[in-house]
Amino acid sequence: MSSAPCRTLVLLPPLGHDSALYAPLAGALGDRAEVQALDYPGFGARALGTFDYTAPALFERLLDDVRAQLTERGVARAPYALGGVSLGATLSIALAGQLAH
Repeated sequence: MSSAPCRTLVLLPPLGHDSALYAPLAGALGDRAEVQALDYPGFGARALGTFDYTAPALFERLLDDVRAQLTERGVARAPYALGGVSLGATLSIALAGQLAH
């Protein structure tokens, strides 16, 4: 295991918000960390497309979407820290638990 500090911070917003929520934090961190703030479908610059926000499988669909974004951004295999607010925190904890196994 590498002793290098994790410099990528992946942040998930609460439902109903977008990645702009984390712009002040990204600015404050400057070049000390790369902030990857994600948006859910239909929020921020992301189109809603065919994403279904109805229950009962919403949580799993959002987890799948987050995993896909991490892969698209090239973050999925690199060391990174996860964080979030409200639903974003719950998704971060669930994803971290899955990655630990």
